Amino acid sequence: MSDFPSVLCRRLMLSGVAALSLLACSTAERHASADSGTTAATAVMADTGDWVDGDERIAWSSDIVDGAITEITEQVTFGTDGRAERVLRFTPEGVLTQYTETRTQTAQSPDRTPAPLTVQVRLAFAGDSLTSSSKTVDGADTPLQPYEIDTIKRHAAAIYTHLRQPTPSRN
Repeated sequence: MSDFPSVLCRRLMLSGVAALSLLACSTAERHASADSGTTAATAVMADTGDWVDGDERIAWSSDIVDGAITEITEQVTFGTDGRAERVLRFTPEGVLTQYTETRTQTAQSPDRTPAPLTVQVRLAFAGDSLTSSSKTVDGADTPLQPYEIDTIKRHAAAIYTHLRQPTPSRN
């Protein structure tokens, strides 16, 4: 089991899934190095898929450690020009601990020319409590509204539940 990350990396590269292999290799190596001081074997897996949530089309990958989803990475498209990358981290019990998002979209308003806008959000949780948060819009600190945090929590719960449900591709 000690060379599991390298075996996984070789299998993914041989299957022609270069982008996934980079993610899985770095993820598997991260988990393997975190466990290098322990004697218990850790089963590390990855899963991928896509999902539609409202107007968002989401291509996701997840890290599964000992049968529990520990991280979900989403590549999101929405509208005609919106893009986002999200990373959600969970405890082995499925509790959200961290959320990061970098979103780019075109801002449109009657008083200015449409232009790209970049939004970055970072949240950290301990149980149900928010321990830290930040939001920037084009690099400027911006208040994070309570409804935004609620929306993020609902989304995290929905995608976690969606990924935990068995599907023909993940049986």
